[in-house]
Amino acid sequence: KNQNLKVITLTNGSASNTRTLLKKNKLEGLIDCCLSIENFKVWKPHKNVYLKACKFMKTNPKNSLMIAAHGWDINGAKLAGLKTAYITRYEKKISNFYLKPDYIGENSFEIVSKLFI
Repeated sequence: KNQNLKVITLTNGSASNTRTLLKKNKLEGLIDCCLSIENFKVWKPHKNVYLKACKFMKTNPKNSLMIAAHGWDINGAKLAGLKTAYITRYEKKISNFYLKPDYIGENSFEIVSKLFI
């Protein structure tokens, strides 16, 4: 947020559930917008959901970064032309089946620290 970046969530679940989770973890002030496939009627990892999210946020996919803990999510975002960062905490290792992420870290804090060093 200190870098004047837009930070959003993008989920296959409901945006209201995401907002509840963010509030419960005292993170809601760090997020500009919670988006869901409910907004776009396209399921992730189809590349159009990522492109529609970028269009909604008025950002160029090439200047956007998707941080995710699922290989399929990384792959969909890469196919849409976004930069990607893979969090290893959940799946531990991304399958060779998927496109390689631009960044890898154990959690979001580690990813962000790699971006601004």
